[in-house]
Amino acid sequence: MAQEEKGYVYILTNPAFRENWVKIGKSSRPVDVRSKELDNTAVPLPFQIYATMCTVKYAEAEKLVHKYIERFTNLRIRNNREFFNVKPEDALEIFYDVQLVIDDAEIEVFQDKAPKSKHKSKKEQAKIL
Repeated sequence: MAQEEKGYVYILTNPAFRENWVKIGKSSRPVDVRSKELDNTAVPLPFQIYATMCTVKYAEAEKLVHKYIERFTNLRIRNNREFFNVKPEDALEIFYDVQLVIDDAEIEVFQDKAPKSKHKSKKEQAKIL
């Protein structure tokens, strides 16, 4: 059986958006590549990477993040878009919750366009012990 390729779930912010609007999506490519693809004439300023989650189950992880956000609130800005009216910090907390159920999920948090901290997957943590 071939090993599945890892992908990413991401939280992107944009200084041109209203306060606490984020884009939460997925990509099989590195998030810096994806964020540059989204930088087009439809948005006045480029997206900034707030956090990423890397996992082979990135499609499942993205669905869980969206589901957790929508379970108790109506924070999706438009039903057919991946934009949410949620603080990036709150979205990151949901990433940590999803990481608990996705064994290989690794979370990286960014600050000033550079990685700030990395949170290892449960599999990696188990190897250390």
